Amino acid sequence: MSSSTSSPHYQMQPWRLWVIYGVVALVLGSLLFRLINLQVIQGIDWLDQAVENYTTTDSIAPARGIIYDRNGYILAGNIASYSVVITPANLPDSDADIQNIYRDLSELIDVPATQGTIEDAKLVAECVPGPGIEQLVALGESLAPYQPVKVKCDVDEEVARMTQQIKEGASKPKPKIMFEEGESIRVIDGPFANFSGFIDEVMQEKEKLRVMVQVFGRATPVVLDYTNVEKA
Repeated sequence: MSSSTSSPHYQMQPWRLWVIYGVVALVLGSLLFRLINLQVIQGIDWLDQAVENYTTTDSIAPARGIIYDRNGYILAGNIASYSVVITPANLPDSDADIQNIYRDLSELIDVPATQGTIEDAKLVAECVPGPGIEQLVALGESLAPYQPVKVKCDVDEEVARMTQQIKEGASKPKPKIMFEEGESIRVIDGPFANFSGFIDEVMQEKEKLRVMVQVFGRATPVVLDYTNVEKA
């Protein structure tokens, strides 16, 4: 007589299968959503970032001012661009002289001599209308007094030339001694140095004198700067 044993058959509960199916479906759904988000919804942004990562922009100065083609036609030319700048450290010591410069520039470049506050100047970029010249220069002086401050950009050549004249007039030393016609003087500089004479005419606006200098016993008219003579 013989007997045999058999292992019991294991059967998974249905709810466990549904749980497994649910987990698999959730994972696949998450991957699918991520794929759609990367490729469709944010695809352009990621593409732009990829292009930005492998490209760079370099500004290369041309070897020549004007570029011609092989037939002699101009491909790229130059157009002069002028800006009006003020270096705070180079302004005169006198507040009155500084205000005169601001007023002259204001009439020339159509920027208010004074307007707003320094805080307003901090809120705008260079050459943006709003603050006055005084406020822009004051802000520049507080940050970097030796750094030029732009108060007007892209002015024409004539305006640039006139502002240069204002600069030269401001930097030119003012005479501390006034002259009168008929005064005796002595020339201290130039080809007539050490000659004596008298003032025939005072050209105050030009800061020049017409002086009658004795040359070989004759009175010879000579035009000299204020700085070329001294009172005898």
